Amino acid sequence: MAHNVYDELMLRNDWYTIWKKSHPNISSPQRLENLWVKRNQHKFIAAARHTLAGMLAMPYDSDLKDQIHEALVLDATLRAGRTKIAYN
Repeated sequence: MAHNVYDELMLRNDWYTIWKKSHPNISSPQRLENLWVKRNQHKFIAAARHTLAGMLAMPYDSDLKDQIHEALVLDATLRAGRTKIAYN
């Protein structure tokens, strides 16, 4: 989800230029993207969980639904212990 938002944001050349100028030591576009995702992925956790939960009500194959359910259950245990992330 974070990668998709990055792609959409960086379609605007002004955003990409600002992001690239703020990290002059990173020349690789892939590294720039990975850095942005690392710093912002926490903002997408709730939306990703909501999307996955909504998929459980859709007519997907039962194996996929089982995988989604397991991921949500496992994340719920992590969520309880998740602490504030220090951002670089």
